[in-house]
Formats: sequence, structure tokens, C-alpha cells
Amino acid sequence: MIDDASIVHRYLAPPTGWFWQWSDGGEVIAWSNGATIAFRGELVQVLERLAPRGLPPFDTVVLILAACRGTWQTSSPELSSLVSTLAGAGRRTFPQGLSQVLAGLDAVAQLPAGLRSGVEAEAVLVELVLEESRYRTTPTEADAIVDILRRTRENHTLHHGGNWWIWEDLLRDLRILQQGLPRVDAGVLELRLRTGLDQIVQPADLKLEPAQRARRLISELQNDLELGGLARIARQLMAAVHLPRAVEDHEDLPVGGISDIANRGPLDRLLLGELAQDGMTLAVRVALNEALYWRRESPPRTPPRHRAVLVDAGIRLWGIPRVFATAVALALAAGGSQNVRVDAYRAKSKRVVPIDLTWREGILRHMEALEPEAHPGDALPAFLQAVSSRSDPMELVIVTGDDAAADPEFVRAISSLEIPSLYLATVSRSGQFRMIARGSRSSKVIREAKLRLEELLAPPASARPSPLVDRRVPDALPAIFSAGPFPLLLPHQVDLRRTWAVWGWGALALTTDGRLMHWARPDRGARQLSDHVSIRGPALWHAAGAYGGTTALAVIGDHPRTPAKLLLANLETGKVRTVPLELRGEAVLGFYDRADQLFAIYGNSRTWVRHVDVLSVASGRRVSGGCAMKRGVWYAGRGRVFLFPDGWYVLDWDGLQIRWERLIDSQISSRLHLMGFFERMGRAGFFGLSLEGRLYRECDETWTDLLSDLPGPFWLSFAAPDGESLLVSEQSTPRRFWQVDVATGRRRPVVPGNRPWELVLREQALSWIRPRSLPRRFREIGRDKEALILVSRRAWFRIEWDSCRGRIRMQQMPTGHVLPLRRAFEPAAGPPGTRYELRVARWEDGSRAWLDSRGLLHLQSSDSRVPEASLVLDPNCVSGWASDGRHWGSAYYLGDNRPHPAMAVFNEILKPFAAQLR
Repeated sequence: MIDDASIVHRYLAPPTGWFWQWSDGGEVIAWSNGATIAFRGELVQVLERLAPRGLPPFDTVVLILAACRGTWQTSSPELSSLVSTLAGAGRRTFPQGLSQVLAGLDAVAQLPAGLRSGVEAEAVLVELVLEESRYRTTPTEADAIVDILRRTRENHTLHHGGNWWIWEDLLRDLRILQQGLPRVDAGVLELRLRTGLDQIVQPADLKLEPAQRARRLISELQNDLELGGLARIARQLMAAVHLPRAVEDHEDLPVGGISDIANRGPLDRLLLGELAQDGMTLAVRVALNEALYWRRESPPRTPPRHRAVLVDAGIRLWGIPRVFATAVALALAAGGSQNVRVDAYRAKSKRVVPIDLTWREGILRHMEALEPEAHPGDALPAFLQAVSSRSDPMELVIVTGDDAAADPEFVRAISSLEIPSLYLATVSRSGQFRMIARGSRSSKVIREAKLRLEELLAPPASARPSPLVDRRVPDALPAIFSAGPFPLLLPHQVDLRRTWAVWGWGALALTTDGRLMHWARPDRGARQLSDHVSIRGPALWHAAGAYGGTTALAVIGDHPRTPAKLLLANLETGKVRTVPLELRGEAVLGFYDRADQLFAIYGNSRTWVRHVDVLSVASGRRVSGGCAMKRGVWYAGRGRVFLFPDGWYVLDWDGLQIRWERLIDSQISSRLHLMGFFERMGRAGFFGLSLEGRLYRECDETWTDLLSDLPGPFWLSFAAPDGESLLVSEQSTPRRFWQVDVATGRRRPVVPGNRPWELVLREQALSWIRPRSLPRRFREIGRDKEALILVSRRAWFRIEWDSCRGRIRMQQMPTGHVLPLRRAFEPAAGPPGTRYELRVARWEDGSRAWLDSRGLLHLQSSDSRVPEASLVLDPNCVSGWASDGRHWGSAYYLGDNRPHPAMAVFNEILKPFAAQLR
């Protein structure tokens, strides 16, 4: 029987005067000076990972976790001091491996933060270092230790455990670390975190024949969105495109004559003279390998052949016949045997172009090429010349349409060829396939098939694009939650810290309830791109324009308190995704995006640069090519311009590494009194601001007066990401700030604050945003005759038809009178992953009204003939959307959707809904 308390005491309790101790009631492991090493919760999770194989010595785990914290360099002398004290007290020699252990722990402390911070990273690191340690508890004892450590918050077993075996145990632990720490490698750790493996599993180096590669390609493309239909047609055709066997081919059974006599062979090939022996003699001769066998003559091998395929890409095969003909060529390539070489060509006027049918890109390139010829007859001489260098027996196949094959000019072109035979494969738009053998004097159909092209070209269910209706939304929720994209434009409360402008597209804003909104026009509401964005914190940086032409980039978070994430929003399709960023544990001065990469610039509070890391926009991970900066490099957060001791430099990326291109020499910059450079979207070159307030264009060395009427001198404090707005400060007392429009020269004074540059970004974003206030705090809903009434604490609103202005409005009415069928709004669950609030009111007949915190009211009638409706609760003009596709109301909420008559909506949806209530 296991005594759990004694196990924990023996394993977890430190000796008196040890280099670490338990503190805060057993919740924290700390150095003897009080500095934190690890928390109890993360320790439990690390030990849980190690428990199945038994736990290594606890001191080794503590030292590795200590090296993972940022305080290692200041706390590690505790260990050296303890070892020195114990060596002197025990009159032992100082262990030689201590320096190697400390060097290894220093290497752990210098790992990237993502590889040593967080419970998962710490557990993987401890497992890597200690996985080969022979000194372990049993798995049963390990489970008991983890269990009692997890369940018990403060335990007397964690108190000091005496002074037994101090020196021997410490030497053993140092030897374990000395052996395990050299295995620490950033690449291995990153791979193990992602995959659980120490190295990538490489595919076997199999040299496949071209026919095997073609067959594998057909299998891989079955569910491909672009080429899936072509692959399915080719798979169907593989049984119909076999060419007749050559006359010299041997039969399947070896029927040749006798070529030799041997002492080994099967018993059915014993010579007749051997069979005349008696049984005992024959058995002895067979056992002693003295019996004689006849050996059959080896059949002749099939000579290698060359199959050449010419595919017509002319005007008669555009569309479905083009796909059909390519599938025939792919089936011919896949149907070849080991000794058949298949080469494919495309007819291009009077010449031919090779086609590679064994990989996807080769097929795509062929499909992209469109030729204007009516038939491939002019390319036949070039086709014969391309394959004439082969000495193997030739199989010539021409793939074309049935109408092109019947063209008299094409028939004459084939007849003029001086070849004994060829094969003509014809396809039709209706799915008819024929393989015709043409000789010098006759032709014969040898293969024929009829395919249902519509069924084969239709994408399978797993590869079809997602429908406009989101089926993941529960059926009980209103219909608008399943419609995509969201059919209404909406206002929202604006948090300027999470709002930014995108050049050429408008402004983006993250709301407190997890929505990403796109303001494209000042006279319209915002389009909801996503309603389940889980990023917290302000916008730390955003790209000036749209990445790739359509995708907005922004870094959101509050680094280093919460991990920053990269937000990617496609402003055309509305797709939004977030990517965690692998950032260092240092202050970030700024970001810059270029060529699918995001550059993170680190430094201190004085804007001196220490590192520049290259992050992948797709994955957020660091890629090779980053660099550590020398002292004296200054960055002010203006795009990719840096000030080096010898001049202004521009950060550039060549696809492999960072390159620095000098913009202007320091001597020239000093002579011109230039105080900073920036870029402007849509304009070539870099622009600089001088002390005198003049604008300098670097590419053509021209000057423009910008602030010459002010006294100056000036300092460029900030430039907007698009370069169209500047924050300029006067070097005077008191210091004055000006916001300057670069294009027009207009300026206005700015009240200085902690972060005056935010005013520049705020002005750009607010120029696109015109929010409206919508009432949301309704408590109940009822019916008055044939109109709905919303009840709040202080006012009642009647949703009625305004005949004077021809619109639906919310008319305030007196409170306190009897309201029939009055129902309270009760909390309800919304779509998974969303954070806005829903409340629902229910009636006995099954009708429901949903109050949406976004300023909407959703109506679901028990009568299936009444469409569902979603109303924007604007008191002046109630706009909305119905499940039958109708929109009505103000263009502010409808955008480019065509409005339907609001009176018809009121009479056909709102009045029937109210009248149905019971």
C-alpha cells in the first residue's frame, strides 16, 4: 500500500537552506530570496505530462522552469552559491559539470518566448531535457504525487524535509541536466510543439513510372474544386481508351520450348527418365540434387513502345469538350504499362507544345492555353517531327472533337501523312467518345463510350462551396442569423482605440461584443464582416492599404500583457481570420508589412532598435531572415524608414532576408535640414520634412512649401500609415502641435497629450463613420390592435405606418394603459461564438419576438405563411429585412440593396404577425 503523504514529502519537500522553497501557502515555488520560479498550477500540468513514465528528480524540473522565466540571469547565482557552500561543508571538490549546466540553462533562458513561455511549451521543454533520465519514480508513485498535488492546496508535506543526502542528490541532478540540456534546440522544440515529433516524417523516395504518377494524380484530384470533374471523367475513360495489343506481344502464359537441363526445378518438370526410377531411388536423387529437370525457354520480352498524344486546343474544343479531350489524354497517360512511354503535346498553329499530364500544374497550364485554329491539321508535321527521334515502335494518337475530325481540311491533312496507321480519339459535347484506328486505306471504330458529363462535372458534396445559409446556426434562431453575408448595415458604438482607416476601402472597427464592422461610405452604416472575433485590446498597428488588394491587416492586442494577434479581413468576400503572432518578450516599436511578410521592430522606450523579426502573414510564426541591430539605429514608427548613424535607410525584403537600402546620406540630410521621411500611398518615392517646414520629394529632389508661414523650426512627430496626414511639432516652449494635410496643406492646432498621434488616426477613421443611436433597453413587448408596442422603463413606442411620410416609424405613446398580450423579454442563447445579447418574448400560439442588443427586433410568427422579419429600431424610419428577400427603409441600413415598398411589408408581415398573437 502506498503512503501518499510520505511520497509527496520525500519528492517535493526541499531540505533546509535549499536554493528554492514553497511560498504563499504552497501555491508558488520561489528562490530562497523570494523570486518566483513557478506556480503550483503550471507545475501540476508539467508533472502530468511526465507521470506516465515516472517523475525525474524534482530539483531538475525546478531548475528548468526557473530558466524559463525572465528572472533567470539575476537568480541563477543562488544555485552557484549553494553548490559552493555544500562543497566546502562536505570537503568535496567543486563539480566540473556545473559550468556546463549553467551554460545550458542560460541557453534555455535565451530561447524565443514562444518556446519557453506557457504551460505547453514548458512541459515540452522539460520532457525533452529529462526524457532519457534513468532516475525516476514508478508510474504509480508519479500518479499519487500528481493527484495529491492537484487536490491539496496547503499541505504540511511541503515543509522542509531535513538535510539527508544533500550533496549526493545535488551531484546526481547536475549530471542529469548536464546530459539532457545539450538536446535543447529551438527547431526541435518548435517542431515538437506543433507535431509531437523531433523531425518531419519524409515521404519515401519512390521512383514511379509516368503511368503510375498519372493514375495517382487522378486519385488525388477526385474532389478537387478545379480539376475534380476532369479527373472523374478520366477515371471513367481508363477502361475505354486501351489501344490494341501489338502483334509481337507475347501471351500471358509462357509456352516456349525446352532450352536447358538443370539439377533444380519443380517436380512437374522432371525428365521422363527420372520418373522411370523406383520410388526410393527417385527420392534419394531429388534429395541429393542429382535428379534432372527440364527448363522452359524464356518467352520474348515485349519491346518498348512510344505512345505520342496530340491534343487539340482549338476553338471547336472550348468549354466542356476541352475538359473531355484533356481527360482522354490523361487516361491514355495513366493506361500505359511499364514499357510504354507516353508523351503528350498541344497543337499550337503549325507547331506543338509539350504537356506534362503527371502533375496538377501541367494540366492547369494546358487548360489555360486557348488556340484559335479550327482543327489541329497544320500541327501534324511538327508532331511527327517531334516524335521521329524515337526508335521504339510508335503509337500515334490524336485527340480532337468529332466536328473537327469530320472537317475536310483535317481529313486531307491526315491522309497526306506518310505513316501506316494512327489512332483518332474524338469527343463530343454530349459525352460521346470514340477511338478510331485509321490505316492507309481504311478506318475502324475500336472503342466507344457514352458518359454523363453533367454528373461527372458536378462537384461532390464535400467539395461544393458553402451555401448562403449557415446550417450551423440552430433552427430556433431567427432566419437572419443563417443568412450570409449579413443583409443589413448597422451602426455601433465606436471605440477609437480599435478603429482604423484602410486606404481606398474606408474604415474598420472592432466592437466590444466581438464584431468586425466595415464602414465603406460616410452616408451608410457599417457592414458586419464577422460576429465572432475574439481578440481583446486595442489596435497596435494596421496596414495603410489592403494587403493583396483586398485584405486588411491589423495587429490587435495589448502586448505583452495579452498575446497580440494578426487580424486578416478580406473586404470583398467578408472572410475574417486571426493569426497568433510569435513575438519576442520585448517592447514592440512598430510593424511593417511587405511581400507576404510582417516585420516586427523591437526596441526600448527611446525608439532605439534592437531586433527586427520577420513573421509570416499566413502563420504568424517567425521565419529566417530577421536581424539583430547594432547600436545607434533609431525608429520613429513611420513605416519602413530607419535612421542609421550614416544616413536614412529603407527596410526591404528580397524573399530570403532583410536588406537595407540607403535613402539619403547623413551629410546630405544635415545639409538639407531633413528631420524625417515617410511614404504616401499611391505616390512614388519618399517624402521628407525639413526644419523650415518644407516638403522634400526624394525621387525627383523637388520642394514644396507646407509650413513656411509658421515660425518653426519643426519636428516630424508622426505620419499616418497612408502618408496623407502628418503630426508636426514646433521646437518651441511651450511645444505646439499641428495636424497637417499633405495634399492640401490645410492644418489645425492639436492639443498636446500623452499620445497626440492618435488624433491623426482618429481623424482619418472618423471621416468614414457616421454612427446613429438605436434604442436597445426594452423590457417588454405587447400588441395594441394591429400594431406592436415596445415597453422600456420610461417610454412606450408603437411600431406603426406613417402615411404622411410613407414609412414605418416608432411613435412614442402615453404609458400606463392596459396592453393586451404583454410579454417580457427573457435572456436567450445566441449563435455559438458570438457575444452580443439576445432576449426573447414568447406567446402561447408559438410566435416569438427577439430583442437584439445590436438594435434589432426579430419577429417569428407561428403562421408559416408570414415571412420572418428583422427590424432596425430606428425611431425615425424602421428599416429591415424579411426572410423572403425583401428589404425596406433607409439606404443607410440597406446599402446597395433595392428597397421594396414599406407599406406592403407592414401590411403583409407586421400586421399579420400582431394579429396572429394569442
